[in-house]
Amino acid sequence: MVKIKLLITLMLFCAALSAQEVFKNSELTVSQLEKGVWVVETADMTTMYIVEGTNRALLIEIVWTLGHTPGAFVLLDHAINAFYKDDAFGSGQVWMQLLPHVPMRTYYESCVRKEKIMREQNITKIYCGHYPYLKRALPIDYIVDMKELAKRLSEGDTSGSTPSRMPFNTDEAPGKSVSVTLRSATIVYDSGKIN
Repeated sequence: MVKIKLLITLMLFCAALSAQEVFKNSELTVSQLEKGVWVVETADMTTMYIVEGTNRALLIEIVWTLGHTPGAFVLLDHAINAFYKDDAFGSGQVWMQLLPHVPMRTYYESCVRKEKIMREQNITKIYCGHYPYLKRALPIDYIVDMKELAKRLSEGDTSGSTPSRMPFNTDEAPGKSVSVTLRSATIVYDSGKIN
């Protein structure tokens, strides 16, 4: 049994080493993982997969965009010029008071990156992780407002902030939860731990 496990581990290790690089430049590297499957690795640590079918190929666009938690991401859909996102940028408001949350400065940088991607790739719609609250796509202006608000908070400007009550009981940031709104964006944050 031990020999079989060792053999399987060795085979998996060799298979991992057999990924064959087929293209590389300063922006990305494309490697074939197996017949009909490629991985695209970008300079900013984004990973995409291309899966080749009989009649078509499918690009699978995860874009790492830190939001209120470290593992947030968005999916791009170029066919309809849209982002599908998890809760990284909220649904009109984003909660940055619950742990684990990224520092406000990191969140600001993520908003900058998302706006850049949207403008460069002509993404005009954001379908949020909590669509039932809105029942519509958000425009790029939402990210611009969120970016400006996150920058202001990361630089210590908390003017206009008011106490915020959680819709459920939590021991996270007790008594320190505040919110601030700028046009279409609201950030709820822990006043004791912004960055």
